[in-house]
Amino acid sequence: MTPTITPRDHDAYMQVLWYFDPTAPGARQPGSFSHHLIQAFARADITNTLLLSSVYPAYGTAMRMVQEGLNGGLDQLKTWGQQITAGTLGPDHD
Repeated sequence: MTPTITPRDHDAYMQVLWYFDPTAPGARQPGSFSHHLIQAFARADITNTLLLSSVYPAYGTAMRMVQEGLNGGLDQLKTWGQQITAGTLGPDHD
């Protein structure tokens, strides 16, 4: 089953993509807070990951996708990045 991405989650997912592959189409460099948040997710143990995810669910889902290879992992984020760049994934296409 292919996961879905909501328009509200685009930025978070594409910022996580940038963290792992800054040259990927659609990847967006996060601001200072978001960058530190992604770093916190990257370093967190499971307890703190769950705590962070309760407040920042889109970042938590994207990080789990990459770190645990869930739902296509980094490759799925890259696919979404390409679709966002091509204009085939967005509010009218989700």
